[in-house]
Amino acid sequence: MVRTPCTVLILGLLGCIAVGAAAAPLYFVSPGEAEGQVVVKATDSEAPQVRTLIALQQARAIGWSPDGRYFSFVQLDPVDDPNGARRLFAYDCVEAKALNISPRGQDVAGYWWAENSSGIAYLVHIGAEDSNTYDVYCHDLTPGSQASKLNGSIPSAGAASVFSADGRYLAFPVADPTHSGQVAVADRTTGEAWIATGSLHVRGHQWSLSGAKLALQTADEEAGIQTLHVADAAKRTITRVSGDNESVEGFSWRPGSTDMAYLIAATGRIGDGVEGQEPVRFKRVLVKLANTDTGENRRVSNVYNASQFLWNADGSYYAVSDMAVDPLSGAAQPSIKVGSFSGQMATPQLVANSSGSAIFAWSPDSKSLAFIMGQYLYRYDVADRKTSVVVDSLTVRDLTWSPDGRHLAVLTPYAEGGIVVWNVDVFGGTGRVISHAFRGAGMVDWSPQGDSLLLYMPRGADTGMLNLLNPTGTPDDAVLVAEDATTATWYPAND
Repeated sequence: MVRTPCTVLILGLLGCIAVGAAAAPLYFVSPGEAEGQVVVKATDSEAPQVRTLIALQQARAIGWSPDGRYFSFVQLDPVDDPNGARRLFAYDCVEAKALNISPRGQDVAGYWWAENSSGIAYLVHIGAEDSNTYDVYCHDLTPGSQASKLNGSIPSAGAASVFSADGRYLAFPVADPTHSGQVAVADRTTGEAWIATGSLHVRGHQWSLSGAKLALQTADEEAGIQTLHVADAAKRTITRVSGDNESVEGFSWRPGSTDMAYLIAATGRIGDGVEGQEPVRFKRVLVKLANTDTGENRRVSNVYNASQFLWNADGSYYAVSDMAVDPLSGAAQPSIKVGSFSGQMATPQLVANSSGSAIFAWSPDSKSLAFIMGQYLYRYDVADRKTSVVVDSLTVRDLTWSPDGRHLAVLTPYAEGGIVVWNVDVFGGTGRVISHAFRGAGMVDWSPQGDSLLLYMPRGADTGMLNLLNPTGTPDDAVLVAEDATTATWYPAND
């Protein structure tokens, strides 16, 4: 079935769609007719007629750039030689061009994309293949350019290399048998690399979402705690963020900023001061907010058992699920609270609480928080600081915001088995079923303009059915694009 383009402008469920706006390309991969063949294909959200972009032999370690433009893969060189070197390529789906990322003779052991899709880093074995030491190379995707080595004299280990938000710096673990847990940083513009962690034993690292600061979660084995430090790549300095006696459970960078939230373990007590009785102790997880420029941090006063923490897209607010646990009975009652980094809502506001589990997600415009408690779908408006019920009778498995922040694709179980997709108007409180009761629905993703929904349903270990759903239509408008897709992405990819 092929859905033909609609030439009538509809003012309906999705609101006004700009006239003349180009349909969003959808790229996906399916197995080819020949053994070991992989075929990259394309369609769009307006008239989903499938076209083949390129057929590849023996492509493996496949993936997409974060913006959805490039299809990356590793291929043996020569293709028919099982002992050949693994060479890295990228295919530009927009320009229909293949790019040689690694030169012939280099055996690629793994690769990672920059978050802004400005470059791709990969590892090449130093010495024997089982040596577990690698050189780090980076390619800027310019046709005809060469990949450059970044690690200098520092060997890299085989874990992920991670780019800073602007794609300039690259962090990678160091292979040093005499000192485990080191992380190095390389500057793509100068080619210089240096150890960024000093004597620390790092267990996890992550770049800030703005600037070039690297969070380092480290183990203090002597004190028996996890600590949190931040390395400044531009200044080549390192600063401790967590307090001397704080054990860090996790952390989250604030979008568009070098501020962060981090979670620390604490002990709650019941029965203190009761003569002849030992107090009951239980674990708590507290939230702290830190400014990594000034070194100041403060505890979020009314969150005592944080289980989920999520910033909105522009970093102006956060939502946290706070589990109120009765240590004697073990019963838990989740609540959702919303706060801000500034003094406006320094003490988070209690949005809702329930005896059911909580699922929540911020809208792309950062204005609304959607959340599920029990069978109720709610919307919290940060401007009015009010919570309203959107739908009161859905058992929701998952939810995904539309790009305009007005609609939610909601997955609910079907009475006779399977999953149904709804499109819910969060302001009008109305919803419509837009898919049949598919079994095993795995992923739903809006097109960048919100005029279509990708529905991927796994059928086996490696492939699945790929459908396009019409947000303003009915289940009969669903279009089967592929029965054996292995991976898919919109371009430009949604965040």
